[in-house]
Amino acid sequence: MKKIKILFLLFIAFFVTFCKDKKTNIVAPQNSFFDVKNFISSEAKRLQSQAGRYEKKVTVDGATEEKISDSLNWTQELALFAEADINRPAWKEKYRVDSTFDAQRELLKISYTTQDKNLKTKELDIIFYHNILQEINIKNSASSAVATLQQQLSYRPDDGYSVEMNQKIPFSDPQKMTVAVRKKK
Repeated sequence: MKKIKILFLLFIAFFVTFCKDKKTNIVAPQNSFFDVKNFISSEAKRLQSQAGRYEKKVTVDGATEEKISDSLNWTQELALFAEADINRPAWKEKYRVDSTFDAQRELLKISYTTQDKNLKTKELDIIFYHNILQEINIKNSASSAVATLQQQLSYRPDDGYSVEMNQKIPFSDPQKMTVAVRKKK
């Protein structure tokens, strides 16, 4: 019986020693730009876990509807922001990056702009205060033979967001829609 215990302990020691996960150095690809998609994903999770009352106002061609809610599906609410992520290897050279610093060399703003007609996100501004993200502003624009779409998106952590969309379809009136969600104080 004693031999079985010793053999069992040796087997466990052997197994633990040789079957450990080998640490491998995997170099993750470095994002070229601010990671909007992951930031918005973490914000959606954070907001989903917090209690709060929000006022949502939707205006379509002048007609407004307002709603007060204790819970929102933040992944859905912020989907347009996540879709504006510009971190794609093929787009690395397509955006111009400009950073603004204050006198103390503290980052105030990062701006990404493109003139490429094929890219929907034309401008992306990330605004900081004391190295804390304060606001994300996005300008999207897309055109086809069927329609022209322009979007202006603004997100402020712990305050809310707004989206303004203008759509023009040939032979019809332009359509305008705004969505604003604000945290009730």
